[in-house]
Amino acid sequence: MHQQQDVVQTTHGSRPGDPFADIIFSYVWAVVLHKLQHFMQQHEILSAFPHRRSLPLFAAEEPETARHDPFVGPTWMDDLCVCVEGSSPERLLHSVGLATGKLLELCTEHCMTPNLQRNKTEVLFSLRGAQSRRLKKTLFGPEATGQFPVINEYGTFQVPVTHRYCHLGGLLHHAADQKAEIKRRIAIAHSTVTQHRKLIFRNWQLPLQKRTQLFESLVLSRLLYGAETWVAMDDKTEQTFHAAIIRLYRRLLPTGADQHFSDDAILSQVMLPSPTELLRRARLRYVATLLHCGERHEWGLIEMDKPWILLVEEDMRWVWQQLRHCSQLQPPQEHWPQWVDIIVHHRSYWRRPIRRAMEHAAGQRRNAWHVQEFHHAVLQELRSFFNYAPHSQSEESINAEFFGCLFCRKTCKNKAGEASHMFKVHRQVAKRRRLVDTTCCPACLREYHTMEKVVAHLYYPARCRQILQSRNYANDPTPGTGSCVDRVRVLQHDRLLPPLQTEGPRLPDPRIRQDPGIDNDLHLRCIDHFLDADSLEEVVEKIKQIGDEHPMSWTTWRRTIDFFLESLAEPDVLKFEVTLDDAKQVLSKLCDYTAWDFAACNQTRPSGLDHMEQECRDVAVTDWQQSQCIPRQFGRHRVLLHLFAGRRRRGDIQYFLDAMPTPTNCVLHVVSVDIVIDSTWGNVMDQQTRCYWLDLAHKKFIIGFVAGPPCETWSKARGRNVDSKALQGRSQPRVVRTNEHLWGLPRLSLKELLQVFTGNCLLTFTLHMACVMITIGGLGIVEYPAEPDEEDAASIWRLPVMQALLVAPGVQRRRLSQGLFGAMSPKTTDLLVINLPHLPQDLRHWMTRSELPRSRAIGLDSKGCWKTGYLKEYPPAMCGALACALRKGMDGLDVEPCEEPLEADINRWKDLNATDFGAHLGTDFAT
Repeated sequence: MHQQQDVVQTTHGSRPGDPFADIIFSYVWAVVLHKLQHFMQQHEILSAFPHRRSLPLFAAEEPETARHDPFVGPTWMDDLCVCVEGSSPERLLHSVGLATGKLLELCTEHCMTPNLQRNKTEVLFSLRGAQSRRLKKTLFGPEATGQFPVINEYGTFQVPVTHRYCHLGGLLHHAADQKAEIKRRIAIAHSTVTQHRKLIFRNWQLPLQKRTQLFESLVLSRLLYGAETWVAMDDKTEQTFHAAIIRLYRRLLPTGADQHFSDDAILSQVMLPSPTELLRRARLRYVATLLHCGERHEWGLIEMDKPWILLVEEDMRWVWQQLRHCSQLQPPQEHWPQWVDIIVHHRSYWRRPIRRAMEHAAGQRRNAWHVQEFHHAVLQELRSFFNYAPHSQSEESINAEFFGCLFCRKTCKNKAGEASHMFKVHRQVAKRRRLVDTTCCPACLREYHTMEKVVAHLYYPARCRQILQSRNYANDPTPGTGSCVDRVRVLQHDRLLPPLQTEGPRLPDPRIRQDPGIDNDLHLRCIDHFLDADSLEEVVEKIKQIGDEHPMSWTTWRRTIDFFLESLAEPDVLKFEVTLDDAKQVLSKLCDYTAWDFAACNQTRPSGLDHMEQECRDVAVTDWQQSQCIPRQFGRHRVLLHLFAGRRRRGDIQYFLDAMPTPTNCVLHVVSVDIVIDSTWGNVMDQQTRCYWLDLAHKKFIIGFVAGPPCETWSKARGRNVDSKALQGRSQPRVVRTNEHLWGLPRLSLKELLQVFTGNCLLTFTLHMACVMITIGGLGIVEYPAEPDEEDAASIWRLPVMQALLVAPGVQRRRLSQGLFGAMSPKTTDLLVINLPHLPQDLRHWMTRSELPRSRAIGLDSKGCWKTGYLKEYPPAMCGALACALRKGMDGLDVEPCEEPLEADINRWKDLNATDFGAHLGTDFAT
């Protein structure tokens, strides 16, 4: 080597660290592989695939060629994987023997000794087709040696047979799926999180955004190694992968193990791709890597993997769907050459569409989750205020079967959850587990290798279960599915063998009898109570007491009661002097789960935004009759919020309220809430800040509020053509909401998506505060631009939740023009007014004009930016009118001797109230 003067002679192996050994081995190994390929080609056991000049996506037209490229297998240094295929299992074993024998022979001839130990040199079979079950028994059965004999010129070799092999960091499985690899990667990811848990991932001093960045680089990089080639995942494996990713994400959040969060809630907080999107991103990046390699011989091999090709095509279409309204890219299925040109010749740019697509999907998911959580919270307030129960969402929910525990009054989603609860809490074992105590079925004498498979065998085919039940067959329950003992069996079996028929005599089949699946003790007690009772009502009460005393699932209870009712005859009910049908109708109340006080029976949560909005529409069209007066007593310390107030100035609402006489029976704290005033308690985008102010409202510390949320994303100025010389050549803001998509269009740019999410957060906080003021009898004013005349235009007054709030008692909708109060343009505005009946008189008293101005507020402002919304600096006269109305509304509220607020809260209100005007002084407007 260069600059190397010493010479070392070794008799065994090479000197460690000597790079020249790698060069020598590479030359020798290349000779071996060429000879092996020539031998396999001579014996017609070499695989080949059609030659393609490019990656075959979207059925790209390419002239057919008769050329085929040979394929031996992937190799990296001394790690070799020889791939052999056969037309039948027997032909495959013959081909594997020839190829393995020749490879070992060539190694011996070239002075190399293969390591035939396990995990070094192994044979992995994936048998399919006819006679595969017989050969599996030979290779992996009870009498199998675990060795594959190979004969060549230098003797007989025993090569270990395996069912999984780790090659170049990836786990290859005989079933050609990714179950084992995914479980292995999940374990590696969790160990990585645990390793850096205290220092990084559970260190709350680091912001969440920084922790997620470190999470992607340290954890996801190890989890998703090789994920770009994962295909053919079944439903169970997909659910396992999805649940594992969500658990990893949750470890980034300061949540307890007993706190329940939906998947969308966790994804919206961490702002990371969903499990499906993680796999999409890995495949898209891998496609770019493949195309950058230029013309390769492997394109034909990739074309044969049809499932992977379909996944990549779907990923490309998904990227275009995310970027179709903010990019010039055309659909990939129609303009695939354009996409190839970008990927190949603009490599750095291709990363941007992938990143933007991921961020757009995460942003849309966060926006949808926030809107759903808002509707759920508001509907809970309305249900309690109007005292109504929501209608069933569909016929499926009406006819859905009910599951739960009668003793614990706990509901379950399905029968499996019910059985799991009865076993874990009440130690009630399923009946079919008592029918077997080994992995062999006693009825058909088949060996199923694991308890999981033999119990499933008794569940689905009813024949064996009925035979064993007819024999009164019963055993003590043994460790079953999920136990440590059965996990070892599952790991050893690993789907290698089919069920094996054991030898021995079989008992004759008994007379088959049907098991009704009832509780015999409950049935006998029901008969006793029925015979001893004097009335049917007494029978119902005594039978219900049984469910309160003994643990029992609702399924068993329902079957037993139905069996009891079917066994009743006409003579049995003569003493009650009723007909049999009438008696069954009275006793059928025992099977009605709504008659029992289940914990979550009536707390059904709507499944989607459409159902919740439909409930809001139902509330809006219902005539609510309030027979009781709204309680309107507040504490001595009262807070009046001016949300989105902007910088303090002369002539704002707080200016007028401070100038008015203070109330004599309470302490008033006027607080202007805005992020420019206080970055913590004025930032209502923060969940903690929103919860703080809403919690004070529920405790009746907040007496009222005034809010005018930003309307830049709702403004009718968007998408409107304005004839002006100053606007020529300027791009106008696009429409981001329509009447069909009031909470935001499904396809937006990242900047527009952030604007929509910000507007939704501010608006939902305002409407939630208005809902709380309605329920506690407080005061409120919500100002927003008037509803437009266009049917397709978006407006908050067309939101179903807004329509539901407008029908509440004490709520009115008023319209005014800010131009009559001193504004430069008409600015037609609607007000949602809560418990302020005298507001129209105050507005008329403070008007400064009798005619509307003629100027417009649509166009460019003084800085050359688009005016996409109304200015929130209300005219001073309008602020004075609103302040007067609020001041009059406060005088009618009584003082309640309730719990005083904390001293820290009072000091915080005083600090926010005493905000200095600073340099932001406006025009002085006399009171």
